[in-house]
Amino acid sequence: MTSTEAHRRPLSGANVALVYGPGSLAVEWAAGLPRGIERALLELGANVHTFTTAHFKNHIQAFYRTRPDPTTDRFPSDSPFIRDLLAFLRGGPSDGFDVVLGYLYDTVLLDEVVDVLQSRGRRLINYPLNLLDQPHHFGRALRVFGETWCAEEGALSNLRAQIGDRVHYVPMASDPFIFRPVGVAEEPALLFVGSAYGHRIEWLGRLSSRLPMTVSGMGFDPRGVAQSVARTLVRERRVLGPATVWRMTQMGLRAIRRPISDEEFVRLSATHGLSIGFSDVRQESTNLILHKTRLRDYDAPMTGLCHMARRLPELEQHFAPGEEMLLYGSFEELEDLCDRIRGGQIDWRAIGRRARARSIQDHTWTKRLEPLFS
Repeated sequence: MTSTEAHRRPLSGANVALVYGPGSLAVEWAAGLPRGIERALLELGANVHTFTTAHFKNHIQAFYRTRPDPTTDRFPSDSPFIRDLLAFLRGGPSDGFDVVLGYLYDTVLLDEVVDVLQSRGRRLINYPLNLLDQPHHFGRALRVFGETWCAEEGALSNLRAQIGDRVHYVPMASDPFIFRPVGVAEEPALLFVGSAYGHRIEWLGRLSSRLPMTVSGMGFDPRGVAQSVARTLVRERRVLGPATVWRMTQMGLRAIRRPISDEEFVRLSATHGLSIGFSDVRQESTNLILHKTRLRDYDAPMTGLCHMARRLPELEQHFAPGEEMLLYGSFEELEDLCDRIRGGQIDWRAIGRRARARSIQDHTWTKRLEPLFS
């Protein structure tokens, strides 16, 4: 890169404080989300100073086990997490940071933290990924930060009513280096990574009769299966057949009952070829079931997987349906897709190749962040 090209990079020479953690604190600190954003900031020319909140995952998880009220309760001011966060923000360049980009809940925003943020950061940006299902966690953050980036289309109208043009729609993305494919599956097998709730155990159990399958995540154990069967009976007054319960149980017994790292996800991708994503999420304050895209909806195609996801406007816009991603609107459509894949009617390998190419072209973190700083 020439010196002229380097000078044109939108963050050339800027000091950026990145205060972030992985999408799930149960995953090790080196997760693709903060690393991908960090790489993008570096490629845009920034001097990046990173504070990874997942270094304090045990402390953070212990605090949330106390069931704090997110609208009023804050981390203790003498906690190691708050102490080290303040030290990080007060350190760095003598004149402060040009940009502070964070993923901060109200529970972190003690008065002292807010004072240091506002005195040390000239442009304050918060980029949480759960504004749709946890809006009550970010009431103060919306006021403190000059900008809020929102990855969820369903949350935009409410946010704009609150803070106007200080909210920007910034869809998620992925990192082509972290998710570089390491092989192509010989035969199609289905991979699901995520938690077990809602209809997921039932749906995956039923699909396991159509394609070989690996599931990974919390809740895929005999207790989780029993809870799923009971919930279906009590809430929906629907009795699951013995064959379905048997498949659910067998799938749960074979499951990887823990979160997996992004590197492990890449290795599993090479032996599966297919992945599935679920969009359902429960809004904490209303208990309503909502739908939104997930980070894996971008990581999976970046890995070269043929990804199946719920039909949502964002995904229909970002990936060519049927060519770069398979979209479904009902379980019956999902069953049909699996049957067509098994019968050789869908070229899942070609979809995976096109998905990777489209992701590199349009959906890297660098492509996503560049216009926001230009």
